[in-house]
Amino acid sequence: MTFTVTGGTPEQQSAARQLWETATFPRGFLVGHTVKLSFHPDVGSAYTARGGSIVMNAAVTPENLWWNFLHEIGHLAQFWCLTDEGRQRVMDHVGYDVWRGVAEWWAHSFVHAYAPPGKDYPQYPVPDDLIRELLDECEVTVLKYPSAIWKGDGVSGGTYVGLPYRVVVHTTETGGLPGYGDGWSAPHLTYLPVIRKWVQHTDLKTAARGLRNPAGGVQTNRANSIQIEVVCYSNKSLADEHSARLWVGDLTESHYADLKAFVDWAGTEFDVKPVWPGRQAFSYTEANAVGFRMTNNEWDDFTGVCGHQHVPENTHWDPGAFDWTQLLGEDMAVMPDNVQQFWVDVFDELGKLDPKTSASFAKALVEFKRNHPSTVSGITKGEADGRYVRKGVSVKIS
Repeated sequence: MTFTVTGGTPEQQSAARQLWETATFPRGFLVGHTVKLSFHPDVGSAYTARGGSIVMNAAVTPENLWWNFLHEIGHLAQFWCLTDEGRQRVMDHVGYDVWRGVAEWWAHSFVHAYAPPGKDYPQYPVPDDLIRELLDECEVTVLKYPSAIWKGDGVSGGTYVGLPYRVVVHTTETGGLPGYGDGWSAPHLTYLPVIRKWVQHTDLKTAARGLRNPAGGVQTNRANSIQIEVVCYSNKSLADEHSARLWVGDLTESHYADLKAFVDWAGTEFDVKPVWPGRQAFSYTEANAVGFRMTNNEWDDFTGVCGHQHVPENTHWDPGAFDWTQLLGEDMAVMPDNVQQFWVDVFDELGKLDPKTSASFAKALVEFKRNHPSTVSGITKGEADGRYVRKGVSVKIS
């Protein structure tokens, strides 16, 4: 971990560095991070910003700097390392059922729990002993992939929502390890094929942030998604622009052996199955064709290994020409195709209708949905039609 100070007077900078060196709070959750303190005249008091930045008012006195700094470190602690169970224990103590509103009490109380000698800061609702206990737990509760180098620079995407675990494979579209926007779009792990090493950015017990998750619809990052990025290109034309760039189609057996070792570990640790979606896109257009991505229901039920291209509410088409057979084996299972079965059932039912009634497709579909609600839940006509037509079935809808 590193600490940098920018701006401010020599007295402020000296006080800040002394604070960093002598404050007694646990430091393990900061490993791999850089805490960046800066002073700015337009800041009202202090706040925590992206990537571990703490910004304070340029007029803050060295005396008050302790309070502000420890308060913001408290926010980093609850954001980077406090577990679901830890947050719940805090909420139970103060009588809240949501974290919003409690976060400030946690950070206020953090100051008191780790105040330097001679500082008489007021006690807030979270007891010192509980804060110290939870911070000590943070030192040992990070779940790491044993073969990875811990970097810890990823910003947590929050708690999982309790769905089956799945592994999502991305490609970085870069020649080296990305910065992931100061960790705000980081996966759990990045695999570097050139050196055959793993780097871990985020605790595997919390969500990563490599997927889009627009408001409404399904959860993506928090859907118990274990996310890995491979440093290579899905876009072959970009890869071919420079000899040092690696195209995903050129990953070797050794690379797939490393990736398979992780998937096998995830199978043991999270019960991820050797299942894939059974369809593959080699371009942006194919990945975003109607019906290619999983439906909301398919995504929620999925437990296996998929690509970014399969995730609903997203548009990326990586990992492109990734060799799923090398990763999962010749006998890999394919997830149930609920949409295909839906259309088989639809046409079975339509075949039973009296043609003389000239019932429109829409009316027949309404009737079918009414009689088979579980079969069609979450599947739209457009998704189903797009999927079925691509399977070579020509359907005329009146």
